Amino acid sequence: MQASRRLSHAELVVAIVLTTAAIRLHAAPQGEAGPALSCDPDGQANVLPADAIQACIDRAPAFSTVEIAVGKYVLNHQVVVSTSLIVRGTLGAGASCVAAPEDCATLLAAPDFADQWGLLVVRSTTDVRVEHLVIDGNRAERTESAAARSCVNGDNTYGFNASVLECDGCSVDDLVSRNAVCGTGMVWT
Repeated sequence: MQASRRLSHAELVVAIVLTTAAIRLHAAPQGEAGPALSCDPDGQANVLPADAIQACIDRAPAFSTVEIAVGKYVLNHQVVVSTSLIVRGTLGAGASCVAAPEDCATLLAAPDFADQWGLLVVRSTTDVRVEHLVIDGNRAERTESAAARSCVNGDNTYGFNASVLECDGCSVDDLVSRNAVCGTGMVWT
């Protein structure tokens, strides 16, 4: 009769990781696209664009698509994605935001925008895709802002345009990040 054997810490960690990966693979969407929800940030009277976009994202079911209409939307606070979604701008006449940014939805920082991590934050989730958007930090209008002062004092996180933090299986496609106040246009952890 063989004596029972205790698993080492490394063996136990590998077993947990493999089990978790198998569960995530099984639970992942199998190519089924969820519903597409149109989001027109200018379509509601007395609602700021950041609030309208956040409301669209908050009411979207997991694995659905939130489509932001072509236009320029001045954001006074960040928009947070913490559910598995596709967040995309609808394309105008251009085939790409890189080639024709004027034909895309543009998220533009208000002159007093001062949220840490940027205009768009994808946080603590999985399987988010951001595509066909322009994220503009509006550096020219924010050089005297609180965000710019944070940059001068060594904290670049207030000058970022966007952040993807703790997100497995997340991706971007045809995304333009321009005019960051400081630091990088986009941080990915």
